Amino acid sequence: ALGRLAVQVSGRHEVQVTPSVQLGRPLDLICRMADRADLLVIGSKPVNPLRSLMLGTPTERLLRLVRRPLLVTKRPAHTTYQKVLVAVGLAGHPEPMLRRASVLGPQASLHLVHALDVAGLNRLVANRVATPIVREHGRRERVSALRRLNALLDGADLAGAQVSVDHGDAAVLTLL
Repeated sequence: ALGRLAVQVSGRHEVQVTPSVQLGRPLDLICRMADRADLLVIGSKPVNPLRSLMLGTPTERLLRLVRRPLLVTKRPAHTTYQKVLVAVGLAGHPEPMLRRASVLGPQASLHLVHALDVAGLNRLVANRVATPIVREHGRRERVSALRRLNALLDGADLAGAQVSVDHGDAAVLTLL
């Protein structure tokens, strides 16, 4: 059944799919196998409500642990994607992820979200730096990140994409 699903997904999305059945703790296995994947696709269905409340859903835990492009689905796609949201980190090389995102939805509107770390701003506030200076520092960080993201988009020939940059947790910013 897994092999049939792999063939179906591979044909439908023009990607290489390698089915695998493993024994062990699912989260550990997925994290280990994700290191060899270009894209990890997962559903966002909570398994145990109490455990999810205490530890987070499996999807939330994977978002924290996996350092690969991750496609979170809530249900099977019945048509082509109309919108593709990509949380982009500026460390490393995000270009391949952007190209893959554009392949997932060739006709879709592409929206990039980048979360800036709040630690630097928090240190300024803790050291009682004047509020206007803290705000200006945050504004400069946003402008710099926007420039870098727009340059990435131009380099990947995706100049029509929308870009959002703000300070905060990436998981929260992608939900806004």
